[in-house]
Amino acid sequence: GRPRAVLHDDVRLLGIDDYVFEAGGGFAIDDELHWLAEPDTHERIAASGAPDVLLERYPGRLEPHTPYSEGREVSHILRGRIDVDEARALLREHGHHDLRLIDNGEAHHRSPALAELEAARLYHLLPEGISKPTGVAAHMRARGLEPADCVAIGDSGEDLTVADVVGT
Repeated sequence: GRPRAVLHDDVRLLGIDDYVFEAGGGFAIDDELHWLAEPDTHERIAASGAPDVLLERYPGRLEPHTPYSEGREVSHILRGRIDVDEARALLREHGHHDLRLIDNGEAHHRSPALAELEAARLYHLLPEGISKPTGVAAHMRARGLEPADCVAIGDSGEDLTVADVVGT
């Protein structure tokens, strides 16, 4: 779920050259970018008004996940506590059939505006068809890897969806 710029530096510290970024929006191999979404997708989602629909519907329960919401190219990341199915229905009601909202696990940071929530979650708003398994599978194909060659590690229900494309 992390943005490309953050992962680029993180993986270098680990001596790794490949990574999948923004919940499957793209991947890098030896600094060569491969996009599964358009690089301006973040701006197009903002222009569609979809993030505003969610933020207006859930005041005091949802906010941008700042500062981590900055510098993104594909997804919008929000934090708070909402019913994901209800939010997805709200997006469809407002004509955003081309977008999906995913729960990406526990949020460890939140502003005082969300202090009343007992716990907060992270949510990605991204194009339909973009997903962690799709990004991982595309990277595997580009590298010629078989599922048995690959391991996935994660900390959210959305990360579990990658289990369908890797061996372990």
